[in-house]
Amino acid sequence: MLLGIICSIGALAPPPLTKSDRRAAKFREMLASVTLTDERLAMLDDAGLRTLLAGVQGAAELPLVVDAFTIVYSDVAPVRLAGDLIFRSIAKRVRGADDAATKLSRELAATIDAARRPSAEDIVRARELFDLVDRDGSGTLSRDELLASGLLRSADVDGEAVDRFMREVDADESGEVDFIEFMLLASRVLFDEENCEDECSFAERAPPLIDALEIEGAPSVLFDEAKIAAAESRRDERFETMLESVASWELDETDETRFGVVVRGAQAGGKDARVVSALRHLYTGYAPIRPGAHLIFKLMDAHIGRK
Repeated sequence: MLLGIICSIGALAPPPLTKSDRRAAKFREMLASVTLTDERLAMLDDAGLRTLLAGVQGAAELPLVVDAFTIVYSDVAPVRLAGDLIFRSIAKRVRGADDAATKLSRELAATIDAARRPSAEDIVRARELFDLVDRDGSGTLSRDELLASGLLRSADVDGEAVDRFMREVDADESGEVDFIEFMLLASRVLFDEENCEDECSFAERAPPLIDALEIEGAPSVLFDEAKIAAAESRRDERFETMLESVASWELDETDETRFGVVVRGAQAGGKDARVVSALRHLYTGYAPIRPGAHLIFKLMDAHIGRK
């Protein structure tokens, strides 16, 4: 009888995970660990990395895309190997962003009244302003960039106020400020009580400042098509060709094969600007990912051709 009970329990136990199942579970765990909030995303200094992780953020909201990426990671070895390398690098830098967020919170608590400390939305807006002013994409701002950007004129702040602030925060006397220091600058100089009639925040005051900077023609260093085209025009053209082909494919609605899932996911991702920018960033800027991308495209194209 005891043997019968044991056998019955064994029959109820779930079957062991296959290698593909384990890979799929690993991928979804990796994806979840680098799916950041807008606030955490804004704390990353590297514009290209922010573009990549914004794409991850967009993909995580689209189940078809997640399913497609999971299959590709599980089934295509070159993509899996490249993906593991990329993930390790990203995970380390995400931890650095968390450390920066903690530092910012501590600095603001020490210098800014609680009522005027920036919210998560304020931090996102501040990053937009920072990127517009950071003309060379270095991740830091010089006094010349601040003065040349038009930001100070838009906020009615003179150069003397900026000099005074930079002397306070520029501990290494490099003549530049990073994003955290910029947040302090904005909180104490741009959005101080003299410049605010009532409540004052980035979320309220940043949009007109951003509009003014864009009208003046200050270049944004967010990862965009112009930056890619300058350095990787041929790869960019190849990527666009593949993107257009994917959009044109007609898939049988009854196709539930793994290829069919990948095609549907690719088409869904191709309609999301964040996902497209992230994939373009990977394809044009990271050589190990391209062989796998070419293989996947050829296999999907052949699958569609057989329908």
